[in-house]
Amino acid sequence: MVSGSNLGELIGAVFVLVTTTLIPTPMPFLRFDALALLIIWVVPSYSSQVVPNQVGYAWKIAGMFIPVSMGWAAGDVSLAAFIQASLARMESEDPQVSALGSVMAFLYSTYIIIYAILGSLLGTYIDSVYAQDKNVYRALVNVGGVHVSSSSYFHSHLL
Repeated sequence: MVSGSNLGELIGAVFVLVTTTLIPTPMPFLRFDALALLIIWVVPSYSSQVVPNQVGYAWKIAGMFIPVSMGWAAGDVSLAAFIQASLARMESEDPQVSALGSVMAFLYSTYIIIYAILGSLLGTYIDSVYAQDKNVYRALVNVGGVHVSSSSYFHSHLL
């Protein structure tokens, strides 16, 4: 599954690199990312069907992660490139402070903090659901529902 995700990230990053002069805005990539992310809803249905020692399910999920990670990488790379290109043109008032460095450091630090907190909380929640049900189906549906709902809200209100 990790190799499918890595392959998708490689394809997404290469696609942005190749089309960077043709598509000057990150919006098409971000929209593709939002649509490709919906494929993740397949994971809960597989979790209820998985039988130990059946590798076929892992291959199917690995293939599913290719477009998801492709959209994710294309959205991230194009947005970072757009921010860098926009801020590189700005002249800062203080020669000791880089606007680009400040914004990118803030975004990356925020990303790390949010993922550290969410990873711990969601992992604890999934573990507790598994301890109760001996199955992660309910946890995957709830986590996916919150993720898609919050992403849709922020996308519709912020972009």
